[in-house]
Amino acid sequence: MAKASYGDSYGIVRFKAKSALIYGRSTYQPPRTEAQIKNESNLSRGDKSGFMSHKTKLKVKRILQCWITGITEFKNLKVRPWLVKMPYLTFVTLTLSAEQEHTDKEIRRKLVQPFIQKLIRHHKVWHYLFVCEKQENGNIHIHLVVDSYIEHEQLRREWNETQAIHGYIDRFEQEYKHRNPNSTDIHSLKDVQSVESYLVKYLTTDKKEIPIQGRLWGCSDSLRKLKPYEEILCDVSDTAIREMTNSNMFRTVIKEEFTLILGNVFDYLNHRHPSLMKKIKDFYITQAKSLYTIHPMIIEQNKLKMKAIKETEEKKTEEHKIKFKINPQLQLNY
Repeated sequence: MAKASYGDSYGIVRFKAKSALIYGRSTYQPPRTEAQIKNESNLSRGDKSGFMSHKTKLKVKRILQCWITGITEFKNLKVRPWLVKMPYLTFVTLTLSAEQEHTDKEIRRKLVQPFIQKLIRHHKVWHYLFVCEKQENGNIHIHLVVDSYIEHEQLRREWNETQAIHGYIDRFEQEYKHRNPNSTDIHSLKDVQSVESYLVKYLTTDKKEIPIQGRLWGCSDSLRKLKPYEEILCDVSDTAIREMTNSNMFRTVIKEEFTLILGNVFDYLNHRHPSLMKKIKDFYITQAKSLYTIHPMIIEQNKLKMKAIKETEEKKTEEHKIKFKINPQLQLNY
């Protein structure tokens, strides 16, 4: 095989339920700059402007699309493999019941995170994603997606209990003479034609009202690793792309760096290219199964064990060096 030059590249196609993206990937991958590394680390922390950047929105969209597509395709199977947990998506908005007295960062740390941990303990929530937003009155509110069914009254009671610890229910009672504010809103997904499109649009629409301090969003660790289906362009996928590009069923956006096809991609592939669609479905189903086969707490415990083992080994190595006064430059010879 000839050695690749800087200009060598190959075509990649990324398939999602409502889009297909075609772009070139160079065989030469230059090292990332410090600015790129810093940029990527900022994606999970939110922008200094207090609003979601374009890259942050794309990341949130990617996680939601992969998560929901995997669950949807798994539930569409005629014969489903056994899972430790069967996911059920619940979408809720949490609001403060009195004027916000804590900073946005404190609300996330003292109310949102403890509440999510409560859902994990009491309602078998394994994975979640939240996005913060400001209301017109200046209060922060939180859009939260979890993977368990939670009864509305119980959800509201537990969120109000969390608020009460920090004085929000007391101040609500002073004005309204009761302690049961309607502080949660569960958005029904039952009659939504495309849950993926609905959630992506709802959670990533930039309202540009009031900036938020600190992190704008967060999710469980395993969701961050989800990726969309991609493959190197081959005869089958190239044929499918050409057909969709020439069809009036799709809208095509052609740029120098990429081509984007918008429309019901999965429906089309399922009808015209079932073998390709089966590969795509299997990929997303496998990702979904990986989320619900082993409990996240067990995965985290295993990570902590491996980290402890590594630290112990490193400590032993350092003690060994000190004991025998090994010159670090001569370690390989030793």
